[in-house]
Formats: sequence, C-alpha cells, structure tokens
Amino acid sequence: MSFLQLSSSPATGRMSPITSVSSLDVVPRSHVLVLYTGGTIGMMPSENGYDTRENCFEPFVRSIPLFHDETLDVPMETDKFASLGLSPPLGLPAAGDLKNRIVYTMKEYHPLLDSSNMDMDDWVRITNDIKQYYQQFDRFVILHGTDTMAYTASALSFMLENLGKSVVISGAQIPISEHRSDGINNLLGALTMAGGYPIPEVCLYFHGKLLRGNRAAKCS
Repeated sequence: MSFLQLSSSPATGRMSPITSVSSLDVVPRSHVLVLYTGGTIGMMPSENGYDTRENCFEPFVRSIPLFHDETLDVPMETDKFASLGLSPPLGLPAAGDLKNRIVYTMKEYHPLLDSSNMDMDDWVRITNDIKQYYQQFDRFVILHGTDTMAYTASALSFMLENLGKSVVISGAQIPISEHRSDGINNLLGALTMAGGYPIPEVCLYFHGKLLRGNRAAKCS
C-alpha cells in the first residue's frame, strides 16, 4: 500500500525564520505538537494479534533513542507543555542537515479513533485542536490510520484556511512496536519535515514521500 500524488506540483513553501529559541541553547528549536488520533502505528502486540491501547504509544516512543535524546536540556519546554496540560517534551537527536533542534510533545485522543469510521466531526475536532494550540507551537504532526488518511488530509487542506504553519499527516501499515515497521521512518520523516522545513500547508508524508494534502490518494 502506498499513497499516490495526483499532481506533479511538489509540496513547497517559503522558508520563514523559526521563532522558538531556547536561551539555554544557541541552536534554534522548533516546537511540534503531535496529535495521535489512533491507527496502526500505535498498536501493540497481544495474544490475539495487534490491539489499540491507550497511554502506551508516547512512553514507547520516548524509550527509543532515535525519537528522544535524553541529554537534551528542555526546562523551558517542560514548563510550557505542562502549562498546556500536555506530556513532557521529547527531543529528536541533532541532525547535521537541519539548522534547528526539533522538540515535540504528544496529545493522545481518548478514545483512540478507528480511521475507517472517521467522519466530518473528527475532522472538525482535529481542526479545533490545531486552532487551540496554533499560537503555542511552530508546526503540527497528525498520526492517523491509513484507511481514510488521504480523505482527512484533503479535508483539512480546505478547513485550515490561511495556514501559516506546517501540518503533516502520517501513519503506518505495521505498528511502530515491530522491528520491521514502516512507522519508524514515517514518524521520523513527518517530524523532520514538519519541524525542519517550514511548509505552510497540509501535507501527507508516507514511504519517503511528501505529498500535498489535497493531491494524494491511497492505492493498494
């Protein structure tokens, strides 16, 4: 399964300066909010295969050095995210090709959503969450099931008018808890695209490709 770009136009945007800078680090920081709505990417193994478990995905991601640099000093972000009622910050390891460090936190939906049953009310909920935290974060990542990911990406591209920040949607076909999961590269790529490259529109990142939100379709 993959996602196909329906037009040749790449997802691009004018670069703008990153405003979130920690006084404790000369390297600028980009603050990213990850909305974990559900989907295969966060499922955990069980006796009956994979199942969805609440409050398990963020601790699992935090335990992976690829997704969290425990040596990164984040007192400012810790206080900021706590004041918003969000989980403690995670920080991606430094990447040589990025000019900023990516610090992020997750907001998990309760209950987690089955994307095959998502409808307009869920799109409105996601849009309202981005609106609520728009001034507090530089960029946004939405983790989503693959069944209706392309529909959500297209809908949000029209619902989020005058968008000035990156919104990147991603997910996985195999849970990130599995060694062979495509979710590892998809999540890392979505965070990197959102946090490292200011692209003021809704995009979909999957299998190493960044597509415009309203120019993508799922293909088996």
